[in-house]
Amino acid sequence: MKETAIALGTFDGVHLGHKKVLQTAVNSGLFSVAVAFSVPPKAFLSDKKIVLSDLEEKTELIKKAGIKEIEYLDFPKLKDVSAEDFFEFLKAKFNPKMIVCGFNYTFGKKGVGNTDLLRKLCNENGITLKVIDKVTAFGEVVSSTLIRNLLKEGDVKTAEKFMGHPFSVRGEVLHGEKRGRLMDFPTINQLLNEKTADLKFGVYMSKTVIDGKEYFGMTNIGKRPTFPSSTPLCETHIFDYFGDLYGKNLRLYLLEFIREERKFSGIDELRSALRNDKKTILDILKNKD
Repeated sequence: MKETAIALGTFDGVHLGHKKVLQTAVNSGLFSVAVAFSVPPKAFLSDKKIVLSDLEEKTELIKKAGIKEIEYLDFPKLKDVSAEDFFEFLKAKFNPKMIVCGFNYTFGKKGVGNTDLLRKLCNENGITLKVIDKVTAFGEVVSSTLIRNLLKEGDVKTAEKFMGHPFSVRGEVLHGEKRGRLMDFPTINQLLNEKTADLKFGVYMSKTVIDGKEYFGMTNIGKRPTFPSSTPLCETHIFDYFGDLYGKNLRLYLLEFIREERKFSGIDELRSALRNDKKTILDILKNKD
């Protein structure tokens, strides 16, 4: 059985702190394995909207860090396992010669196991433990909580700095009411995953990936107060794309917050606002070139 370096964590958002954990395992010279739960335990145990990255994106980002293998564990099956038994499970399944985790890593039933216990268990079993200290960037300690708070405020640009990549959502393109077409702003409609971290309602500069190609656009996230909806919706007008996307599962990156969602008196006022939003975004893109 090959010897491994295992990186432990939730890796939700795969932010700069997570990347340091992953890269330490990669740089060990051993076969690197990331071990995480398919759903963050906090998301499973509560109704809070906290998830920063879906499983597909998490997998892509972990692999991009250089990890050779990813093992997603089933939290419901392991949530009542003691910390000591969880360690024995890791030892038997992965044959680790090195374990890497963050300073605040917890494990076992109710998260009672911490890095002190993990160090004791590793020492008893001849396993090297590397605990990654707090990672700071731009004067702040990088954490998933910090990033969630930034997203609530609409500050996706700063969130991107702490994550090392833009925040994104993914969803199937659904049939809408086609009001956008009547205003010369056809949109694609996507529902947000019920566990996705809370996002500030409003208009964003966005980027959609279609068949491997990136298209800029503008996205409204919210309940459309001009044409009320009970369910938050993600509506995107994609610049320079005219194909049929119904039924496709598309990834959407939120790049910059443009304005808050607001109610308009009718279609004419809304159309005028959309024109202004598009001009604002095109000006931003022009200045980036």
